[in-house]
Amino acid sequence: MGAACPSVLLALVLALSSRVAAQPSITAGQNGTLHLNAPEGVRYNGRDLTAALAFALKHPQLPWLAEASVIATGIPQPMALVAADFDLDGRPDLVTASASADRVDLYRNLGGGAWATAVNIATGVDGARVLRAADLDGDGHPDVLSGANGGGQIYWHRNLGSGAFADKVLLATCTSLQDVYVADLDGDGRLDIIRTSGNTARLAWYRNQGNGMFSDTITVATGTIPTLVRAADLNQDGALDLLVVTGGGARAVWYRNQNSGANFNAPVTIYSTSGMISALEAGDLDNDGVLDVLVTDRVLDIVCWHRNDGMGRFGDAQYLPAHLDAPVHASVADLDGDGLLDILVLSNADNRVLWFRNRGAGLLAMGVNISADIAAPTALATLDIDADGDLDIAVTSGVDSTLATLFNGRNLARTWQNAGSTAPRPFVGAINNHTLAFNASGAVWVNGMDVAAALAIANSGGSGQLSWDTPPRLLSDVAQGATSVIGADINGDGLMDVVASSFDDDKVQWFRGLGNGAFASGDTITSSANRVYAVATGDLNGDGHMDVVSAGDDGEDSLCWYKNKGVAGFDSCQDFDVGDDEEDVTVRAVAVGDMDGDGDLDIVVAMWEEDDDDTEGYIGWFRNSGTGSFSNFREMDEVRRPVSLFLADMNGDGLLDVLATDDGANDVLWYRNLGASSFTSGTKIDSDLDQAAAVSAADVDGDGFLDVVAVSRHDNLLVWYRNLDGGIFGSATTISSTISDPRAVAVGDLNGDGYVDLVVGAHDGNAVVALLNLGSGVFTSPIELATPDGVFGLWVGDLDGDGDADVACASFDDDTVAWYANQLMQPSNSAAYHGPPVTASDANGVLHLNVSGQLLVRGADVAPILSAHARDLQLPWVGQGMMVAHDARPIYRAVSVDLDGDGDQDVVTAGYSSSSGQVFWLRNNGQGLFSGPLIIGDLGTVSSLDVADMDGDGLLDVVCGSYFLDRIVWYRNTGNGGFALQADVEDDAEVSAVLAVDIDGDGDIDVLRAGSQDDTVAWYRNDGTGSFAAAWALTTNAKGVRSLDVADFDGDGFLDVVAAVSNDNEVLWYRNRGGGSFASGQLVGGYLNDPRIIRAADLDGDGAVDVVCTSYATDKIVWFRGDGNGGFSSPQTLDANLDGANSLAVLDVDGDGDLDVVGGGVGDNLVTWYRNEGGAIFSARAIVGNLPLTVASVQAADLDGDGALDILSTGLAGDLIWYHNPWQSWPTNEVVMQS
Repeated sequence: MGAACPSVLLALVLALSSRVAAQPSITAGQNGTLHLNAPEGVRYNGRDLTAALAFALKHPQLPWLAEASVIATGIPQPMALVAADFDLDGRPDLVTASASADRVDLYRNLGGGAWATAVNIATGVDGARVLRAADLDGDGHPDVLSGANGGGQIYWHRNLGSGAFADKVLLATCTSLQDVYVADLDGDGRLDIIRTSGNTARLAWYRNQGNGMFSDTITVATGTIPTLVRAADLNQDGALDLLVVTGGGARAVWYRNQNSGANFNAPVTIYSTSGMISALEAGDLDNDGVLDVLVTDRVLDIVCWHRNDGMGRFGDAQYLPAHLDAPVHASVADLDGDGLLDILVLSNADNRVLWFRNRGAGLLAMGVNISADIAAPTALATLDIDADGDLDIAVTSGVDSTLATLFNGRNLARTWQNAGSTAPRPFVGAINNHTLAFNASGAVWVNGMDVAAALAIANSGGSGQLSWDTPPRLLSDVAQGATSVIGADINGDGLMDVVASSFDDDKVQWFRGLGNGAFASGDTITSSANRVYAVATGDLNGDGHMDVVSAGDDGEDSLCWYKNKGVAGFDSCQDFDVGDDEEDVTVRAVAVGDMDGDGDLDIVVAMWEEDDDDTEGYIGWFRNSGTGSFSNFREMDEVRRPVSLFLADMNGDGLLDVLATDDGANDVLWYRNLGASSFTSGTKIDSDLDQAAAVSAADVDGDGFLDVVAVSRHDNLLVWYRNLDGGIFGSATTISSTISDPRAVAVGDLNGDGYVDLVVGAHDGNAVVALLNLGSGVFTSPIELATPDGVFGLWVGDLDGDGDADVACASFDDDTVAWYANQLMQPSNSAAYHGPPVTASDANGVLHLNVSGQLLVRGADVAPILSAHARDLQLPWVGQGMMVAHDARPIYRAVSVDLDGDGDQDVVTAGYSSSSGQVFWLRNNGQGLFSGPLIIGDLGTVSSLDVADMDGDGLLDVVCGSYFLDRIVWYRNTGNGGFALQADVEDDAEVSAVLAVDIDGDGDIDVLRAGSQDDTVAWYRNDGTGSFAAAWALTTNAKGVRSLDVADFDGDGFLDVVAAVSNDNEVLWYRNRGGGSFASGQLVGGYLNDPRIIRAADLDGDGAVDVVCTSYATDKIVWFRGDGNGGFSSPQTLDANLDGANSLAVLDVDGDGDLDVVGGGVGDNLVTWYRNEGGAIFSARAIVGNLPLTVASVQAADLDGDGALDILSTGLAGDLIWYHNPWQSWPTNEVVMQS
């Protein structure tokens, strides 16, 4: 289609076929639904809208809304919680058990997020720790069963309807009651009761005989010290079996129900531990139709599950990737609505509620911390509190004695309302401002994906995904003690420039904008401004040029005006009289505005004067006569120590008022402009902030009045004050109390949703954070945009001319002026397009929507999908690791390889221990699920390993180097997964790194060694049968050599060796002269401080091998360009801030044909990706993983068989994690819709 008017487009909609043919189509479907279908995707202004939709819908972060909402307080030691509709009103209610108060209480759900006060069901339940909700008498009302762990009683609380309960009925008493469960063990349709008792070591049940009557104790087992019990059909025979923790918490076992509960088989162990099992559940975690078993261990701090084959035979433990602290609860539920059971875990000692998303086939993603607001969580229940079709969470706190809820915002997509009008039938039309609108009273589908749902996911839940170009774009890193920054068009060329000040070098400078976000080097306006705090800009003399004003400390130039003379630059300081003794005066803030309505710009200042121990502060202004002649200082108010100013019309009378903060009196002040150059004295908006540091104004709640926003340093508060009626302000509403030492606040619409967002600079917290406005003054938690040291000044505005709000920052401690580009409004190839909307299809089956205005779907802009997922579309990682294995020892190295020849990538690794260790492998089922460990051999302190066919028999063998045992050994693959230890390759040399590679080109695999203690690089010749000659040293003077790689650097056909020589700060390469004879080491490019891990690869695609290396001491990843003849460039930095850079892999992550780089940092636990844009031009780092695992190594492999290279990471905490790369699995045409 070409450009069309609305009527033509509408006719086209109604005329087009209802099916997707070879060409794209727009069709009207049933129920008022509009379908945009294209075999090869839909592109909006050159960006792949289909991919963005797919990502938003397929990989949403579960949008848990805001903070925990407390239902009740004062619940002493709440240890149990159940949910059911106890009053039969269609809404789920909650019942709690208080162990120290011996109470059971009901909390009725009143709807709309409201809850009734507690109604006591029972008292005298001694040490109440167990609750179950079940209809025990078959009357259709959910009853409550409680366990009094103190007295050993089991009580029945009969539900009389409408939330009323009868007096408790004692059903049984036993010594040391541990747990109670309800299930129909005998298959008669009535719910029986199962219990465990510790001292009597008995597992028993009570048959429900009807009418509330129960049999005597029926013993299943004695002497096993059972604690927890569940019932589930584990072998698919239709009878409920018993799943039990025995041995006082040491084993999880199951008892097979042979015949209606009359007999049970002997226990079969599923899991055993030296710790203590704290939770046990059954659920179908791999979606194969049979129930698996989930276990938590509160001593070893692990969560794992065991796959059931359907016959009650359970596989090895599959560990969940999480670092927990005393997990006390686990449950299964489908939280994200994808039909798969996710896992919820309460980590008691570190106050976390963790969600493990099930990605299918039993792949559980890294735990997401839903809430850190629940201190020592003890019990959890899932229920749909707000009737929106998804499961919310209720949780109790053992420390705060509270019951709280966490709302699941997933189904905001279903309840999303259009922002504009809809037509009764689908409509496609061009409307104002070059905007293309798709309106439908039903849904709007793009290749079968609901745009509205994706919009809701992109916008909802405070997920805070911003398309932010996080690396700083430096303007200066030598602005000594940078204090302020502001954007303005200084030279009148239509491009935004930047003005900045610095305290320690007394400078004011400006950076000329060159367009598209590029800036020239700084031009100094002055270098004698006496400790500058702030700058402001404006045309003060009406000559059409933007002048600059500076505010500083201690001297006659404390307040200066620098007249802009155009191409001639700036005049020197024209100072102002700020007091009798200017040496004692500090002008802390300055602003420029027309305060008297005469059409010229006046100057407003906040200053103080110090005399011995006395400080007197003033707010006032200098009136401009119109030609740049100013009056003497006109005082508005005498205060203590004013530190910030903001000018805005707060009462809508057309006059600029003044907002100020006084950190000496902790005040936020408003000075109303009365006209005729007159102001009221300061009205205190607030006087309770602890060192009020900065103030701004914005319409936070969208009611048309400017509200006040302020930050205070010592109490870490960001607050806002609602403007109630044109100048009457409400009390402080806290937005955040977690930003460390906030010094600056700025406002702007960062995500293009029409709401004013906030940007705050944390001085001591060394961060710039954004808080997105969700509407009505409700904000997200702080979202980190950048981490400069000692933030002092901020400015928000469009610096690159792309229409969105960027952020500029002045940071005192690192002497930096920088800006951070917002990518919200940057489509990839539509910059030159201006005009009416165009819809067009091409020969490749792509539907193009070219719009210079907005693309509205049911009245809402599609841009948030692209903005929220723009980084995701560059970074394909789901962002949550899957556990391969957990070992009690550190894991330094892992190799992915098809060890068993079944076509998928297995993993070979080893646990590092000074005294013992195991080399083992994990078998891949083809989908990224691993069984094992399968032991290869015992070897301590394995520092490095490799896999290759060492004896030429066609099977892959394993070579290992032991750091402290001074050995290199190899294990011969005997077939069928077995291995046999062979004669040592080396038995008297420390090993830092080992490689299996054909050094001499004779067709068999030799061994290459690096030793950091003996400073040696050596190789061992293989005779072809796996027997090795003595070491042949390349060098014995490589001081502290840590890592090796091989490649042909000089193009002679022989494999050369490159080494990271840590102690000498050198990267050296050794030329292979043929036959395994090597020349002396040659320096690669230049010296590098503490090189650790090295890789050789052609990064720039020129056919010559380059070198990539990490610098541990300087936190860098650098690369050296190779010329193909053995020459190298000086190091080029990929990343200078990867704390403890110690891991490296080179691979084509995104499938674009060039090699990207993946790194790992042991200091900040990051796994990072650097995308090669072509020619070794690398994008800024994107975070693949950020887990508390102390990263030891990274490697690439396609672990799930989808054609995309995933990332495998090892950790010093003993974890082996992989990160799924869905690059190849994004659908371009998921569903063909028929109308």
